[in-house]
Amino acid sequence: MAGEIEASSLIDYVDQTPTGKAFLYSDEGMIFEAYLMASNSRHMELQSAMEPYKKNSENNEISEEERKKAAKIFDMFGYIIRRKDYGLLNYLSKKIEISDQFSTD
Repeated sequence: MAGEIEASSLIDYVDQTPTGKAFLYSDEGMIFEAYLMASNSRHMELQSAMEPYKKNSENNEISEEERKKAAKIFDMFGYIIRRKDYGLLNYLSKKIEISDQFSTD
């Protein structure tokens, strides 16, 4: 692949785009964020990925909207763990690299 980016950096980038913040606060955006953060984590690393969302969901110093968003994403991690849908980024990036070899562009 041409380059790599941390999941949190990608989320920060999307947040800075004109429609990104609205997207990240939508149901689809929260699902995107949860899966993106989990996709780069192995099972043992999921607690670290989840911790900021747990803290923010209980943080009375941020807006209620931000707390609700964090709580929803934290809850989605439970679903992701039950389905074992974490750590997929490595798998997917290898598939993309293989398919790039056959690209006609």
